[in-house]
Amino acid sequence: MEEETLLKERLQAITDKKRIREDISRKRRDIEEEKLKLQYIKKKSLREQWLMDGLQSEEEREAMKIQAQDELQRTTQLQSNILGMEKEMEELEAQELELSANEEAILKRLKEVERTTEDIIKVTSSLSRVKCSPSQIWVKCTTITQPGQIYSITNLGQM
Repeated sequence: MEEETLLKERLQAITDKKRIREDISRKRRDIEEEKLKLQYIKKKSLREQWLMDGLQSEEEREAMKIQAQDELQRTTQLQSNILGMEKEMEELEAQELELSANEEAILKRLKEVERTTEDIIKVTSSLSRVKCSPSQIWVKCTTITQPGQIYSITNLGQM
């Protein structure tokens, strides 16, 4: 019975770990997209500054300055988004490590509880050699009542 609950716990730990790994990879993709957006905005800003140097009109310069300020604000926002996502990703990685440790502990307990095939064969073979009458099967049988009458586990369940 304990083996069954441990198997369920282990399965839950494995599925949680898989979900967290998917979240981590999704965060990595999001971070890369944000970095690309940031890189694009920075390049665009530099290009516009270069163009602004050649402008003669004060109105054009003022419009370009406002646009440059907007882009600076967007880059600041993107950088803070990236930092927040990286922090979330680190938290997810910490959760994954915790789940891995928990899974290892469950696996260790499971190996302690788990019956090997050799154990099952030993129990089966010892039960199949029990000699007793059908009425004594449901009672703990330690005596041989009818020599030569052997009941196996499959016979025990049918009576």
